[in-house]
Amino acid sequence: MKIITLKKNNKKNCCNSYLILGNLNSPTTITTMIDPGTDASILKKVKQVLSIYGNAPVSQVILTHSYVDQSGGAKALKRYYKSKTLALTAGPDIDELLQDGQSVDAGDDCLEVLHTPSDVSDSICLYAPSEKALFSGDMQLRLAMWREIYRQNHMDSLLKIACREILTIYSTHDEPVMRGSQGMILHMLDNVRRNIFITDNEA
Repeated sequence: MKIITLKKNNKKNCCNSYLILGNLNSPTTITTMIDPGTDASILKKVKQVLSIYGNAPVSQVILTHSYVDQSGGAKALKRYYKSKTLALTAGPDIDELLQDGQSVDAGDDCLEVLHTPSDVSDSICLYAPSEKALFSGDMQLRLAMWREIYRQNHMDSLLKIACREILTIYSTHDEPVMRGSQGMILHMLDNVRRNIFITDNEA
C-alpha cells in the first residue's frame, strides 16, 4: 500500500485528500481515494499522480463523512473514472454503504472501517493495519484550547481508536502526524475524560 497526500487548497473550504495505490503488477489493485474535497479540482491532481506512478484508475472513493468539503469532488471522479463512492450513510451519489468493523480492499491491501461519531454522527476513521496508519477524517485527535466540553460518544470513539497500534495519522484538515501518534491520541483521551461530558440528547 502506497499513500499519496494531496494537500488542501487553503483558498477554498477544502481538505487533505489521500490516494491509496497498490502494486503496479497486481491485477487486483484497487486504487482508492479518501475524501476527494470540495470540487472537481481534485481530478487534475489525481491525473498527475497516476501519470507518475502508472497505477490503475481510481475505482473507489471513500468518504469519512458526508460534508461537502470532503465529498464534493466524488462526482468528478465518478464521471471520469466510473468509480463508486462508499460512505456510512446513504445519499444521492453513494453507491455502497459501509458498516462499522467492515474490511474494505484498498490499494493491494485493506482498510478497517471504524464508526467514530463525535460532532458528526456519520463520521468514520479508516485504519490500515499493515501500515499502522489511521485516516482520521474530521475526528478531533489534537487538543484544542477553545474546547472544554465533549460528548460521551467522542470518548467512546477515542477508546476505539486507541485500541489500534497507530504510527501515522492522516487527517483531512491538519498536517499528517508522522511520529508520536499513539501518545497524541492517549493525551487527547485523557483530556476528554477529565472534562465535562454532554450526552447526545443534551447536545
